[in-house]
Amino acid sequence: MKLKAPTEIQIGGHKFKILYDGNYSIKTGDGGVCSRGAGIIQIDTREIAPSSLKLYRLVHEIMHAIVSVFTPSAWQKERINEDAVELISEGITQTLVSLGVELEFPIE
Repeated sequence: MKLKAPTEIQIGGHKFKILYDGNYSIKTGDGGVCSRGAGIIQIDTREIAPSSLKLYRLVHEIMHAIVSVFTPSAWQKERINEDAVELISEGITQTLVSLGVELEFPIE
């Protein structure tokens, strides 16, 4: 099942604009960034070939947004570190892929 990649997402009361490739402020190799203050998630799809990895990167950055919105203290944010975000993101991605979900990205 192909779904159009979102260009905006709302998490709690916060809207995040999702940019794909159009803004090259992402360092090569990072794959994506999430800025709660700017309300922006950027996904670099230039160097990622398989659609499942692009989906993973989107889920990963959305997880960072969720953590930033729903964890009020620095102590809690430390407990949900990059390893935890990677693990949860991979699990969600694999579940979506097993259900046949693919994303159509606006820029390939």
